[in-house]
Amino acid sequence: MRPGPILYGAAIAISLAGCATVGRVDLSSPRCGDDLARQLGDVIFEQGESRLIADDLANGLTGDLSTGALSPVSFFADSPSGCQYGFAIHHTSEGCVLRLYYRKRPTSTVTNNLTYIATRALKECTCSR
Repeated sequence: MRPGPILYGAAIAISLAGCATVGRVDLSSPRCGDDLARQLGDVIFEQGESRLIADDLANGLTGDLSTGALSPVSFFADSPSGCQYGFAIHHTSEGCVLRLYYRKRPTSTVTNNLTYIATRALKECTCSR
């Protein structure tokens, strides 16, 4: 089950209202794709998934983003554990950043669009607005 339009709208509105804007990440560079997959995997792993599951989800998301099947505005990973993770890529004054703003577990849901659940710099990537 995916979050509804209200959650999507809130995520977009809050990301546009702050200092960060939605970033269009350039995944044409293999170094950027590798960095994004590594950061996604680390974030998912830190949320309690196994390294194997985290890396599998991260590689799938990176592939879908690079083909345009997913939007960097808001994209989701569904884990076999029953958890769902919501991410966004933002362009900030420091460059591209990956943000985990939504986590749904079988027993709880957390949405944090202000300070985010996790944030990672995408040092090998370039973003445009």
